[in-house]
Amino acid sequence: MRVGKLGVALFPKGTYVYTGSAMGGLAARLKRHLTRKKKIRWHIDPLLKLPEAHVDKIIVYPPAAHQECRQNQRIGALLGATVVLKRFGASDCKSGCASHLFFFGSSGFSVEQFSPRRTKRGYAATKK
Repeated sequence: MRVGKLGVALFPKGTYVYTGSAMGGLAARLKRHLTRKKKIRWHIDPLLKLPEAHVDKIIVYPPAAHQECRQNQRIGALLGATVVLKRFGASDCKSGCASHLFFFGSSGFSVEQFSPRRTKRGYAATKK
C-alpha cells in the first residue's frame, strides 16, 4: 500500500496502535477516521479505508502540549511493538518518534498492558 510521500509498505495482518492528535477538533477527527469514504489526507487514511481494517478501541486524552508523542513513546516501549513504516503519522513530529503507528502482530495489544494515567478530566471510549 502506498502511504503518501513515505512510499510503499506491506502492512501484515494483525493489531496496530496509532497515536494522533486533534487539538480543538477531536469529535470531527474521530468521525472522519471512522468513515471509509473520504479523501486521503493523513497517513492513517489509506489504512483505515481497507475493507479488512476496523477500529476496535479509542483511548482519548485531554489535550496537552506533546501529549501525542508522550503516549506514542509509551506505546512504542511496550513488548512486541514494532514499526512497519518509519515516520508514519509522524512526518511533522519534533519529538523524535520513529512512527506514530505500531504493529503488535497477531498477539494483539492489550489495553491492560498500557494503563493510561487518569487525569481530572479522565479518559474514555471504546468503539467496536
